[in-house]
Amino acid sequence: MISKEQFIKALTAEFAIIQHLAKKVTPEMSEYRPTPGQRSMLELLNYLGHIFELGTTLNVQGHSKNYQELAAGAPVVTLENFNQVMDGQLEKVVAMLNALSDAQMQEDIEVWGMTAPRALHMLSVMKWAVAYKMQLFLYLKSCGLAHISTMNLWRGTDPAPKE
Repeated sequence: MISKEQFIKALTAEFAIIQHLAKKVTPEMSEYRPTPGQRSMLELLNYLGHIFELGTTLNVQGHSKNYQELAAGAPVVTLENFNQVMDGQLEKVVAMLNALSDAQMQEDIEVWGMTAPRALHMLSVMKWAVAYKMQLFLYLKSCGLAHISTMNLWRGTDPAPKE
């Protein structure tokens, strides 16, 4: 079983990678969307700016009844404030997790019609971080950033320059 501390460390690493990738977004890329029905780059950043805190809040509450209300109160993200919003979001997620006991993490809750231990629901928050990190990476590649690589995606670092 993964501990809360291990979970927080892993989620913090995912946030750092997302922030690394977001620094590569230029204003010209803001309105990029792969197809008409998908989020634009800026809409994706806005979603990333609140979904982890929102998901954690729902898991702490033990239900998803007020999702729309919570989502409506999300901060507006810009290219300039994204990293600050992400830092604040991580701080809130960590505080919420640290406030839960081990017994509370094992309590069965029902979120989105699924009953499972709270810890398992929190695993979904981690999955979102990995999935949306990949989506951001692919958007950047589609915008022409051919030089970014798996180092950017999985380690949050630029590849070493080729000699």
